[in-house]
Amino acid sequence: MNDWSDRTLLSLTPIPAAVNFIAKSAAHNPVTIGSFLDSNTTAMAGDFTAAITWGDGHTTAGTIEPTPTAGRFDVTGTNLYITPGTYNISIAINDFQGDSTTIASTAYVAATVLTPIGASANFTAGVLPSSPVTIGSFLDSNASATQGDFTAEITWGDGHTSAGTVLAVPAMPGQFAVSGTNLYGTPGSYSVSIAVQDNLGNMATIKSTAIATSPINATGTTFLTTPGIPLPAGTVVANFTDTNPAAIANPSTISAIVNWGDGQTSAAFVNWSARTDRRHLHRHRLAHLCDSQSDESLLIDRDHP
Repeated sequence: MNDWSDRTLLSLTPIPAAVNFIAKSAAHNPVTIGSFLDSNTTAMAGDFTAAITWGDGHTTAGTIEPTPTAGRFDVTGTNLYITPGTYNISIAINDFQGDSTTIASTAYVAATVLTPIGASANFTAGVLPSSPVTIGSFLDSNASATQGDFTAEITWGDGHTSAGTVLAVPAMPGQFAVSGTNLYGTPGSYSVSIAVQDNLGNMATIKSTAIATSPINATGTTFLTTPGIPLPAGTVVANFTDTNPAAIANPSTISAIVNWGDGQTSAAFVNWSARTDRRHLHRHRLAHLCDSQSDESLLIDRDHP
Protein backbone atom coordinates (compact mmCIF):
# COMPACT_ATOMS: atom_id res chain seq x y z
CA MET A 1 0.00 0.00 0.00
CA ASN A 2 1.18 3.51 -0.78
CA ASP A 3 2.04 6.46 1.44
CA TRP A 4 -1.05 8.68 1.20
CA SER A 5 0.37 11.53 3.40
CA ASP A 6 0.13 14.14 0.64
CA ARG A 7 -2.71 13.90 -1.91
CA THR A 8 -3.43 17.58 -2.31
CA LEU A 9 -3.05 17.52 -6.11
CA LEU A 10 -4.04 13.91 -6.77
CA SER A 11 -7.19 13.02 -8.71
CA LEU A 12 -9.14 10.12 -10.25
CA THR A 13 -10.27 10.48 -13.86
CA PRO A 14 -13.04 8.15 -15.13
CA ILE A 15 -12.79 6.49 -18.58
CA PRO A 16 -16.15 5.05 -19.73
CA ALA A 17 -16.54 2.08 -22.06
CA ALA A 18 -19.16 0.60 -24.37
CA VAL A 19 -19.57 -3.15 -23.83
CA ASN A 20 -21.47 -5.81 -25.80
CA PHE A 21 -23.46 -8.58 -24.12
CA ILE A 22 -25.77 -11.40 -25.28
CA ALA A 23 -29.15 -11.61 -23.54
CA LYS A 24 -29.54 -14.63 -21.22
CA SER A 25 -25.88 -15.50 -21.65
CA ALA A 26 -23.36 -14.81 -18.90
CA ALA A 27 -19.84 -14.01 -20.06
CA HIS A 28 -17.41 -16.89 -19.51
CA ASN A 29 -14.74 -14.42 -18.33
CA PRO A 30 -15.01 -11.02 -16.61
CA VAL A 31 -15.56 -8.15 -19.04
CA THR A 32 -13.78 -4.80 -18.89
CA ILE A 33 -16.58 -2.27 -18.40
CA GLY A 34 -14.62 0.88 -17.64
CA SER A 35 -11.27 2.34 -16.62
CA PHE A 36 -9.84 5.24 -14.63
CA LEU A 37 -6.62 7.21 -14.23
CA ASP A 38 -5.02 8.01 -10.90
CA SER A 39 -2.66 10.99 -11.03
CA ASN A 40 -0.61 9.10 -8.45
CA THR A 41 1.35 6.87 -10.84
CA THR A 42 2.62 4.75 -7.93
CA ALA A 43 -0.89 3.67 -6.94
CA MET A 44 -1.69 -0.06 -6.92
CA ALA A 45 -4.85 -2.02 -7.73
CA GLY A 46 -5.27 -2.96 -4.07
CA ASP A 47 -5.71 0.71 -3.18
CA PHE A 48 -9.20 0.80 -4.72
CA THR A 49 -12.68 -0.71 -4.52
CA ALA A 50 -15.36 -0.71 -7.22
CA ALA A 51 -19.14 -1.18 -7.05
CA ILE A 52 -20.97 -1.77 -10.35
CA THR A 53 -24.62 -0.85 -10.89
CA TRP A 54 -25.52 -2.67 -14.11
CA GLY A 55 -28.67 -0.73 -15.01
CA ASP A 56 -30.99 -3.74 -14.80
CA GLY A 57 -31.38 -3.77 -11.02
CA HIS A 58 -28.23 -5.80 -10.39
CA THR A 59 -25.27 -4.53 -8.36
CA THR A 60 -21.98 -6.37 -7.89
CA ALA A 61 -18.45 -5.67 -6.76
CA GLY A 62 -15.99 -4.94 -9.56
CA THR A 63 -12.42 -6.14 -9.85
CA ILE A 64 -9.63 -3.59 -10.25
CA GLU A 65 -6.97 -4.70 -12.74
CA PRO A 66 -3.64 -2.90 -13.34
CA THR A 67 -2.67 -1.99 -16.93
CA PRO A 68 0.74 -1.43 -18.56
CA THR A 69 0.15 2.31 -18.19
CA ALA A 70 1.22 3.62 -14.77
CA GLY A 71 -1.74 5.00 -12.86
CA ARG A 72 -4.35 3.49 -15.19
CA PHE A 73 -6.65 0.70 -14.01
CA ASP A 74 -9.44 -1.34 -15.60
CA VAL A 75 -12.63 -2.41 -13.87
CA THR A 76 -13.99 -5.86 -14.78
CA GLY A 77 -17.14 -7.75 -13.87
CA THR A 78 -19.89 -10.06 -15.13
CA ASN A 79 -23.66 -9.73 -15.34
CA LEU A 80 -26.50 -11.76 -16.81
CA TYR A 81 -28.83 -9.52 -18.79
CA ILE A 82 -32.20 -11.10 -19.53
CA THR A 83 -33.70 -8.63 -21.99
CA PRO A 84 -32.03 -7.14 -25.09
CA GLY A 85 -31.57 -3.36 -24.97
CA THR A 86 -29.22 -0.55 -23.93
CA TYR A 87 -28.28 -0.21 -20.26
CA ASN A 88 -26.49 2.59 -18.38
CA ILE A 89 -23.75 1.20 -16.15
CA SER A 90 -22.51 3.21 -13.16
CA ILE A 91 -19.20 2.23 -11.51
CA ALA A 92 -18.34 3.83 -8.17
CA ILE A 93 -14.58 3.92 -7.51
CA ASN A 94 -13.16 4.67 -4.03
CA ASP A 95 -9.64 4.67 -2.65
CA PHE A 96 -8.51 4.28 0.96
CA GLN A 97 -8.20 8.02 1.50
CA GLY A 98 -11.79 8.71 0.58
CA ASP A 99 -11.18 9.92 -2.96
CA SER A 100 -13.80 8.75 -5.42
CA THR A 101 -15.06 8.95 -8.99
CA THR A 102 -17.93 7.49 -11.00
CA ILE A 103 -17.50 5.84 -14.39
CA ALA A 104 -20.58 6.02 -16.65
CA SER A 105 -20.39 3.18 -19.18
CA THR A 106 -22.93 1.61 -21.54
CA ALA A 107 -23.98 -2.01 -22.07
CA TYR A 108 -25.46 -3.02 -25.43
CA VAL A 109 -27.37 -6.27 -25.01
CA ALA A 110 -28.31 -8.20 -28.17
CA ALA A 111 -30.63 -11.15 -28.55
CA THR A 112 -29.04 -14.47 -29.42
CA VAL A 113 -29.45 -15.21 -33.12
CA LEU A 114 -29.09 -18.73 -34.54
CA THR A 115 -28.57 -18.61 -38.30
CA PRO A 116 -29.27 -21.90 -40.13
CA ILE A 117 -27.03 -23.10 -42.95
CA GLY A 118 -28.52 -25.83 -45.12
CA ALA A 119 -26.51 -28.56 -46.84
CA SER A 120 -26.84 -31.31 -49.42
CA ALA A 121 -25.72 -34.76 -48.29
CA ASN A 122 -25.29 -37.97 -50.28
CA PHE A 123 -26.56 -41.38 -49.16
CA THR A 124 -26.77 -44.82 -50.75
CA ALA A 125 -30.26 -46.34 -50.68
CA GLY A 126 -30.39 -49.51 -48.60
CA VAL A 127 -27.04 -48.77 -46.93
CA LEU A 128 -26.64 -47.33 -43.42
CA PRO A 129 -23.67 -44.91 -43.41
CA SER A 130 -20.67 -46.29 -41.54
CA SER A 131 -20.19 -42.94 -39.78
CA PRO A 132 -22.37 -39.86 -39.10
CA VAL A 133 -22.99 -37.59 -42.08
CA THR A 134 -22.91 -33.79 -41.77
CA ILE A 135 -26.43 -32.75 -42.74
CA GLY A 136 -26.39 -29.02 -41.88
CA SER A 137 -24.80 -26.30 -39.74
CA PHE A 138 -25.63 -23.02 -38.02
CA LEU A 139 -24.08 -19.84 -36.67
CA ASP A 140 -24.60 -18.56 -33.12
CA SER A 141 -24.18 -14.81 -32.59
CA ASN A 142 -22.85 -15.71 -29.14
CA ALA A 143 -19.26 -16.55 -30.06
CA SER A 144 -18.63 -17.96 -26.58
CA ALA A 145 -21.26 -20.71 -26.99
CA THR A 146 -20.06 -24.31 -26.80
CA GLN A 147 -21.35 -27.44 -28.52
CA GLY A 148 -22.76 -28.72 -25.24
CA ASP A 149 -25.21 -25.78 -25.24
CA PHE A 150 -27.27 -27.28 -28.09
CA THR A 151 -29.57 -30.14 -28.98
CA ALA A 152 -30.68 -31.11 -32.48
CA GLU A 153 -33.47 -33.30 -33.84
CA ILE A 154 -33.36 -34.43 -37.47
CA THR A 155 -36.48 -35.21 -39.51
CA TRP A 156 -35.09 -37.15 -42.45
CA GLY A 157 -38.00 -36.76 -44.88
CA ASP A 158 -38.77 -40.48 -45.13
CA GLY A 159 -40.74 -40.77 -41.90
CA HIS A 160 -37.66 -41.27 -39.73
CA THR A 161 -36.61 -38.91 -36.92
CA SER A 162 -33.44 -39.10 -34.83
CA ALA A 163 -31.28 -36.99 -32.54
CA GLY A 164 -28.44 -35.15 -34.25
CA THR A 165 -24.92 -34.58 -32.95
CA VAL A 166 -23.74 -30.97 -32.64
CA LEU A 167 -20.00 -30.32 -32.98
CA ALA A 168 -18.10 -27.04 -33.03
CA VAL A 169 -16.47 -26.22 -36.37
CA PRO A 170 -12.70 -25.86 -35.78
CA ALA A 171 -11.29 -22.32 -36.10
CA MET A 172 -14.83 -20.92 -36.66
CA PRO A 173 -16.09 -19.43 -33.35
CA GLY A 174 -19.86 -19.57 -33.14
CA GLN A 175 -20.29 -22.06 -36.00
CA PHE A 176 -21.52 -25.60 -35.37
CA ALA A 177 -22.20 -28.63 -37.59
CA VAL A 178 -25.03 -31.16 -37.15
CA SER A 179 -24.49 -34.78 -38.16
CA GLY A 180 -26.49 -38.01 -38.02
CA THR A 181 -27.21 -41.30 -39.77
CA ASN A 182 -30.28 -42.61 -41.56
CA LEU A 183 -31.11 -45.66 -43.68
CA TYR A 184 -33.00 -44.60 -46.80
CA GLY A 185 -34.81 -47.53 -48.35
CA THR A 186 -35.54 -45.98 -51.74
CA PRO A 187 -33.42 -43.80 -54.06
CA GLY A 188 -34.60 -40.21 -54.35
CA SER A 189 -34.27 -36.65 -53.05
CA TYR A 190 -35.50 -36.03 -49.50
CA SER A 191 -36.21 -32.75 -47.68
CA VAL A 192 -34.47 -32.83 -44.31
CA SER A 193 -35.49 -30.55 -41.43
CA ILE A 194 -33.21 -30.04 -38.41
CA ALA A 195 -34.58 -28.38 -35.26
CA VAL A 196 -31.79 -26.80 -33.19
CA GLN A 197 -32.26 -25.39 -29.69
CA ASP A 198 -29.79 -23.90 -27.23
CA ASN A 199 -29.83 -24.05 -23.44
CA LEU A 200 -31.48 -20.61 -23.30
CA GLY A 201 -34.49 -21.65 -25.37
CA ASN A 202 -33.39 -20.02 -28.64
CA MET A 203 -34.33 -22.09 -31.70
CA ALA A 204 -33.62 -22.38 -35.42
CA THR A 205 -34.65 -24.76 -38.19
CA ILE A 206 -32.14 -25.91 -40.80
CA LYS A 207 -33.51 -26.97 -44.19
CA SER A 208 -31.25 -29.45 -45.99
CA THR A 209 -31.47 -32.05 -48.76
CA ALA A 210 -30.51 -35.72 -48.71
CA ILE A 211 -29.87 -37.42 -52.05
CA ALA A 212 -30.12 -41.22 -51.89
CA THR A 213 -28.77 -43.03 -54.94
CA SER A 214 -29.06 -46.66 -55.94
CA PRO A 215 -26.02 -48.80 -55.11
CA ILE A 216 -26.42 -50.64 -58.42
CA ASN A 217 -24.94 -49.42 -61.71
CA ALA A 218 -26.09 -51.63 -64.60
CA THR A 219 -25.03 -51.82 -68.25
CA GLY A 220 -26.65 -53.91 -70.97
CA THR A 221 -24.93 -56.10 -73.56
CA THR A 222 -25.56 -56.99 -77.20
CA PHE A 223 -25.86 -60.63 -78.30
CA LEU A 224 -27.18 -62.55 -81.30
CA THR A 225 -30.13 -64.96 -81.18
CA THR A 226 -31.68 -67.41 -83.64
CA PRO A 227 -35.48 -67.66 -83.57
CA GLY A 228 -36.63 -70.95 -82.11
CA ILE A 229 -33.19 -71.88 -80.75
CA PRO A 230 -32.43 -71.32 -77.05
CA LEU A 231 -29.53 -69.06 -76.13
CA PRO A 232 -26.33 -70.95 -75.35
CA ALA A 233 -25.80 -71.59 -71.65
CA GLY A 234 -23.67 -68.89 -70.04
CA THR A 235 -24.68 -66.08 -72.42
CA VAL A 236 -24.03 -62.74 -70.65
CA VAL A 237 -27.09 -60.52 -71.04
CA ALA A 238 -26.05 -57.69 -68.69
CA ASN A 239 -23.39 -56.51 -66.21
CA PHE A 240 -23.73 -54.47 -63.02
CA THR A 241 -21.73 -53.30 -60.05
CA ASP A 242 -23.15 -53.12 -56.53
CA THR A 243 -21.49 -50.95 -53.89
CA ASN A 244 -23.77 -52.14 -51.09
CA PRO A 245 -21.39 -53.72 -48.52
CA ALA A 246 -24.10 -56.23 -47.55
CA ALA A 247 -24.36 -57.44 -51.14
CA ILE A 248 -20.58 -57.67 -51.46
CA ALA A 249 -20.38 -59.74 -48.29
CA ASN A 250 -23.37 -61.93 -49.20
CA PRO A 251 -24.08 -62.22 -52.96
CA SER A 252 -27.21 -64.27 -52.26
CA THR A 253 -28.96 -61.02 -51.35
CA ILE A 254 -29.06 -60.16 -55.08
CA SER A 255 -31.69 -61.53 -57.44
CA ALA A 256 -32.38 -60.64 -61.07
CA ILE A 257 -35.33 -61.04 -63.44
CA VAL A 258 -35.04 -60.77 -67.22
CA ASN A 259 -37.84 -59.30 -69.31
CA TRP A 260 -37.05 -60.77 -72.72
CA GLY A 261 -39.07 -58.30 -74.76
CA ASP A 262 -41.44 -60.90 -76.18
CA GLY A 263 -43.76 -61.03 -73.19
CA GLN A 264 -41.68 -63.62 -71.33
CA THR A 265 -39.76 -63.13 -68.08
CA SER A 266 -37.52 -65.44 -66.12
CA ALA A 267 -35.05 -65.43 -63.24
CA ALA A 268 -31.40 -65.00 -64.18
CA PHE A 269 -28.28 -66.56 -62.72
CA VAL A 270 -25.88 -64.15 -61.03
CA ASN A 271 -22.19 -65.06 -61.33
CA TRP A 272 -19.67 -62.92 -59.47
CA SER A 273 -16.16 -61.93 -60.43
CA ALA A 274 -14.04 -59.64 -58.27
CA ARG A 275 -11.99 -56.69 -59.41
CA THR A 276 -10.21 -53.80 -57.67
CA ASP A 277 -11.18 -50.23 -58.39
CA ARG A 278 -7.76 -48.65 -58.31
CA ARG A 279 -9.11 -45.16 -57.98
CA HIS A 280 -11.17 -45.90 -54.86
CA LEU A 281 -9.14 -48.83 -53.59
CA HIS A 282 -12.14 -50.89 -52.59
CA ARG A 283 -13.72 -53.97 -54.09
CA HIS A 284 -16.69 -54.18 -56.42
CA ARG A 285 -18.34 -57.30 -57.79
CA LEU A 286 -19.12 -57.68 -61.47
CA ALA A 287 -22.19 -59.85 -62.10
CA HIS A 288 -22.87 -61.83 -65.29
CA LEU A 289 -26.57 -62.57 -65.74
CA CYS A 290 -27.06 -65.78 -67.67
CA ASP A 291 -30.15 -67.53 -68.96
CA SER A 292 -31.13 -70.04 -71.63
CA GLN A 293 -34.25 -68.25 -72.87
CA SER A 294 -34.57 -67.05 -76.45
CA ASP A 295 -35.11 -63.71 -78.18
CA GLU A 296 -33.88 -60.27 -77.18
CA SER A 297 -33.68 -59.31 -73.54
CA LEU A 298 -33.93 -56.47 -71.05
CA LEU A 299 -32.65 -56.70 -67.48
CA ILE A 300 -34.57 -55.78 -64.38
CA ASP A 301 -32.59 -56.37 -61.17
CA ARG A 302 -33.41 -56.07 -57.49
CA ASP A 303 -31.18 -55.55 -54.47
CA HIS A 304 -32.54 -57.04 -51.24
CA PRO A 305 -30.94 -55.26 -48.24
